[in-house]
Formats: sequence, structure tokens, C-alpha cells
Amino acid sequence: MKVKKILMVLWPFLLLLSVETLLLFTTVDLAPYSFTFTFLSFFIFVWIQIILHEAGHLVLGWATGYRFLSYRIFSFVIVKENGKLVFKRQAINEAVAQCLMVPHKEWQTTHYPYKLYLSGGILFNAVFSFSALFLLNNEIIPAVQVILFSGIGLFLVFSNAIPKQMNDGAILKKCRGNPAYRQMMYRQLRTIYYLTETRTLKNLPPESFELSKDVSLSDPFSLYVMRLEYYKYLEQFQFDKAANILDKQWQIKEDLTPMDRLMVQAEKLFCLSIQQLSIEEAKRLYHQTEMQLIQKYEQITFKRIFTTYFLYVENDPAKALTWAKAGLLLGNSDIFDNSLQVELNVLEWLQQKAQTKLEQQIVHEERY
Repeated sequence: MKVKKILMVLWPFLLLLSVETLLLFTTVDLAPYSFTFTFLSFFIFVWIQIILHEAGHLVLGWATGYRFLSYRIFSFVIVKENGKLVFKRQAINEAVAQCLMVPHKEWQTTHYPYKLYLSGGILFNAVFSFSALFLLNNEIIPAVQVILFSGIGLFLVFSNAIPKQMNDGAILKKCRGNPAYRQMMYRQLRTIYYLTETRTLKNLPPESFELSKDVSLSDPFSLYVMRLEYYKYLEQFQFDKAANILDKQWQIKEDLTPMDRLMVQAEKLFCLSIQQLSIEEAKRLYHQTEMQLIQKYEQITFKRIFTTYFLYVENDPAKALTWAKAGLLLGNSDIFDNSLQVELNVLEWLQQKAQTKLEQQIVHEERY
């Protein structure tokens, strides 16, 4: 599987390399491998500009009093644990890279330095991109490489500075205009820090689960808080309370992004199944197109949901066991996602339930 993924990424480069190799045996007047070099440079410069962007958050966050927590590029992450820097691998989420800094506990939650920390990535991309343009007339670096490097950097500047969804510009704009939003960002950063200190969800401070009436429930910060509380109750096997939290998200599902809406629909299937209050509604939801599509996803959350559905709705413990075993194989650790351990615990509990139910069915069939 890994070889296939590597080939999927490299095939354009290998194709271009092959074509340019063939051109060496023709009369076409081109510098050898010029297109391949430019193509390769593009991906290298993207990496460099992303690294610079996150370095901007790191440097300006540190300069304004934040403490370092983690620095991630794709799945490679450096995290501070017990005062030491540790290199790890982490599951990639929506952001391809991220630098997380911890605000001081003593800071006021609505009045603290956030502008430079949030805009650090934009500023670093801008400074290095404009500085590179001074190399246009040098005799060492080709002009096309300089323009490519600066162009990629300026693209990152505008794509992050112009407010859109949850980019730096959007978060900065919301923080400037809403003290409650600043407070939620502060609490989220502190919560992530607590979770790296191996605290379970139930031991998080109460403010980690507090919503604000001045921040929309459909906002990603609010969804993060509700997701934490939802998993806190899953961790304690209090499924009724978890369902109550999910109902808040279900009521606003039309205002969510497609991915968030899909996750809410999937968790609704879980709650309907585990509570066994509306079997027919659970079956209708299961047969929706979205639920059929996500069965192909190799994600532990979906394995838990379909384990529950087949165990309690379809009364098929054998199939439930198949889903549970597949999910337990996906239990790779993620340093910032304590919900993964919750997923494993719930799946193991469901697996035991399914195994017991299957054995009871076998005994019943042997008797009759």
C-alpha cells in the first residue's frame, strides 16, 4: 500500500523525467532537465515556505511570551514533553502544518498578546518572499527559481491573510472583533496543552467545556468544545449524556461544513444505535448515501459507529465483531487526540458485548 501511495505522488515527476531524457537524443534546443528541475523546485519551495510560515508563528509567539508546545510539518512533529523536545509522528488533520504555542496561565483570557502570534506566518512568508526578489539579477540562482520561490510565498501570504474559513486571517479578524472568541482560542490552546500532559478528558478543567453565547455553535472553536464534552461522556460510557451533546450539533448541522456535517450524521447513527430508542430511524440513517460511502474509510471512529449499528440495530454480532477488530487495528496514537484512546476503550467494550452475544446465539442454535 505504501509503495502504491509513493508512486501516486511521484508519477508526474517520473513521467517528466522520462520525457526530458528522451529529448536529450533529439535536436530540441533546451537546457538538460530544465523542466524537471523546475518541477522539483516547486515542491521543495512549497515545503520551505510552509516551514517558514510555521516558524513565523513560533518566533513571534515566543517573542510575545508564549511557550513552545509543538511544531508539525505534515505528519512529522516535534513536541515538548516533560521539558524535553521529542520527535514523533502524528495523524494529519485538516492543516498540513501547525505550530502550537501555549499562552501563560496568568494571562487574562480576553486580553493577551495574540496578533503577532496569529500573523507570524504571514509576516515571515512576506519578508522572505520579498527579500528573495533581490536575488533576481544574480548569476548563480536562475531567475525562474527566484520568481517561483517568491510566488509560492506570496500565494501563502494572500491565502492566509484574506479571511476565509479558519485561516490565520479569519481567526485574527474574529479575535479582534470579539473578546469571547479570544477567550475560546486561549482556552483551546490551554486545553491542548493539558491533553499533552496525559490528562484524561474527565480531568480537564471546567472551562475547557464552556461554550460562549457570543460565539456561534457552528464555529470550529465551539465544535471543538462540544466534541471534547461528547468524548468525555463516551469515555465514561454515559451514552445518554453524549447524545444530549450531539443533539446540539444535530440542530445546526445545515450550518456546518460538509465534513463536520458528515461526522455529526455518523455520530447520530451511533447514538440511535447504542440507545436503541428508534431502530427504524437508525436504519433510515444507515441507508443514506453518506453512510454507505464512509464505510470504505479506514477511520477508527467509523468502525466504532458501524460496530454499534450491527450489534444493536441489526442484531448481527458476527458482523459487529468484524467491524470492531478492523477498528482496533487502526488504534495508532495521536499525541493531541485523547479521543483515540476513548475510541479504543469503547471498541474493546463493544467487542466484548458482541462476543458474548455471539456465544449466546451459538448456544441457542445448538439447543434448538
